[in-house]
Amino acid sequence: MKFTMTLAILLLFSQLEAQVLHVGSMDEMGKNGFQPTVSIDSLLQDKNTLYGMGPYGFMQGEITIVKGQPFVAYADENGQLIVRKDPKAKAPFFVYAYVRDWKEFEINAEIIDQKSLEMAIRELAQKQGFDTSTPFPFRIVTEMEELAIHVVAPRSSNIPGFKEGVNSVKYVFNKISGEILGFYSEQSQGIYTAKDSNIHLHFISSDQSKMGHVNHIRISEKQKTKVLLPLSPMQGDKVSFNTIDTDFSKGRLTNEQNITISDLEKFHGHLCDGLVVGALAMQQAMTVLYPNQPIDRTNLRIVSKPSPCLTDVAIYLTGGRQQFNTFYVDTAMEGLYVIQRIDNLKTVSVSLNKGVKPEEIDSLGNIATRRELSPCDLDHLRELEDDFTKTLFDSDPNKIFMVQEIPAFEWNPNTKNDYLKTDIVNKDLPNCK
Repeated sequence: MKFTMTLAILLLFSQLEAQVLHVGSMDEMGKNGFQPTVSIDSLLQDKNTLYGMGPYGFMQGEITIVKGQPFVAYADENGQLIVRKDPKAKAPFFVYAYVRDWKEFEINAEIIDQKSLEMAIRELAQKQGFDTSTPFPFRIVTEMEELAIHVVAPRSSNIPGFKEGVNSVKYVFNKISGEILGFYSEQSQGIYTAKDSNIHLHFISSDQSKMGHVNHIRISEKQKTKVLLPLSPMQGDKVSFNTIDTDFSKGRLTNEQNITISDLEKFHGHLCDGLVVGALAMQQAMTVLYPNQPIDRTNLRIVSKPSPCLTDVAIYLTGGRQQFNTFYVDTAMEGLYVIQRIDNLKTVSVSLNKGVKPEEIDSLGNIATRRELSPCDLDHLRELEDDFTKTLFDSDPNKIFMVQEIPAFEWNPNTKNDYLKTDIVNKDLPNCK
């Protein structure tokens, strides 16, 4: 019975992860006298993954939860801002999400107000394949040039802390570092975002001494700003590989691991359409070479087209290396990869079907490789590639790749080493203006 209940909780949690949930709403809470509708401790199902915000008690302050840590902020009788932890705090409405893994980005956009921040978050999310019609949480870690926050105050004289005519207490800071927790939604105005906004923001300072609802924010374009978005389930789960390796430098074949697209991204340096093409192609090939079993990275060799994206995927997922005669590149071969099991010499090629990749990407890509693309056209090329990346994630790999077995494949290494590394040729190009 205990095992069944635990399994049910885990299954429920996996369904809720990164999904934005709410209890009560901004519009309705006043009709009930701001009566609390939820106790925070009832939401701490997986303590370290809970993120949320809402008013505290009977509009007695603000609640912000980051990494499962519930902070309450309120103004004392002298108007001084007080911040403390309270896992038993209650709220008249609350918006929250469970997020186990975040993906980190860096932006240098000039943020002059909440509207410009909303636009920057939407643009980043769309580029990363998020459907912005679906609500999502986000986090921002940076130093703010200007920040104005407030904590709400009681509306009724029978609530401790009530002051006639005071609905909130405001605080203004300059050059303050900390974290902003936000929720983005295009259909939740009046529920957990204001009627003229798609975002709801709370701030907590780096030293956890200041916290509240964000009224105004300005971030300099010169300031490096870290933005965290939930790791997309389609990226984290859809493209993954179970592998087996040796357990130390001279060890036995016992070390099983799981590799995701995020691991490949860290190795390669960025997420792009070429990396996703390579990963999905390898996934299709490995279902033939290693069906229903871990991929033995000590037992593979691979031939790849010379693309930086494709070769990085090839090396990372197969363990192939030129110095050990298990990897080489070849521009003349058909398809993306030729992969061979060393033990039984079973060999497959994998190709992207014709018509899947938009022709404009290759056309502009060739111009970019010659360093002849303007800054603005380079941005357009990135948009095209980002759109294609999303299409790849949303498509059935069986319909966009072709895997063929190659009988009696002859391993014939090509040792040419002067291929152009195309993903760095425009690294010094100025921004589009």
